[in-house]
Amino acid sequence: MIDENAYGLWIAPYDPENLEYGQSREEFVTCLRDFEGAVAAQLAEQPLGPARLLVFGVGIYLELAAGDELMSPFAWLKQLRERLALSELVTLAALTYGGRWVTEPGDPASPLAGHSGGCTWLAPSEPQRRALAVDVLAQPSGEQVSGWGPGIYLDADAIEAMGRALKNAPTPLPAAGTTFFRVGT
Repeated sequence: MIDENAYGLWIAPYDPENLEYGQSREEFVTCLRDFEGAVAAQLAEQPLGPARLLVFGVGIYLELAAGDELMSPFAWLKQLRERLALSELVTLAALTYGGRWVTEPGDPASPLAGHSGGCTWLAPSEPQRRALAVDVLAQPSGEQVSGWGPGIYLDADAIEAMGRALKNAPTPLPAAGTTFFRVGT
């Protein structure tokens, strides 16, 4: 296995519990399929590059090696959120960056790879861990704590890797060993 740098892109509905339990079964299923359809349409119309795609219930995660992106990961994620906003779905998104492990030809497979039940084995990924941390911290967690809220969260390492700088100085949000900045609502 080798370690390489990668971008992680996370998109999820904001307040999934309310989304799921605040409407009828039919409405929820339609909303979920519309969400997945919007991601699929964005991938078809604006290819991001050779990315891994994982579905975590209502959250979707994409990961691609740094240098393999066909367009700015930030621009892609921003366009996806705009597409989802047309259906009035409030979302949160994160663009993360860090090291991930990938197998090389001839590497032994994980004992879990190909396990019955359709399991897919993925190697450890810093961008994935960071994306999941943002989702936990941004979602509402009860009546007392509201979380960071909906928006786009940029990992400081992703900003640097893209060679970009923020125009203003948003509040730094430390999490998962890095700093995030909320750049949109």
